Amino acid sequence: MRKNDDDMAFVVLYVDDLIIACSSVSLLKSIKAALSDRFEMSDLGKLRFCLGMQITRDLKQGTVMVSQSKFLGSILHKFGMSESKPVKTPQDPGLKLTKSMCDGVLSVASCTSW
Repeated sequence: MRKNDDDMAFVVLYVDDLIIACSSVSLLKSIKAALSDRFEMSDLGKLRFCLGMQITRDLKQGTVMVSQSKFLGSILHKFGMSESKPVKTPQDPGLKLTKSMCDGVLSVASCTSW
């Protein structure tokens, strides 16, 4: 974070991804120029996705919405649950679990691969 009397900038780095948020366009341009002089980088424009999260900004209302629906969709697809229907609770409270409902023993790797 950098702050002076009129401007503020946040620069967030995760591995090889960089997010820059500034209070003014001129400050954003100067930070991008300084970084691109020293490092090879690509400008992907306004932030829309980061670390599996979809970011939606409404400048008029001054709001930011963060959603992981696309990421969750890919997880459901990976585990063959794309056609699942959402429910209000994670598990139906009336469901009685039985051994016959289990296909077999799961490996730890199959549960932690994502």
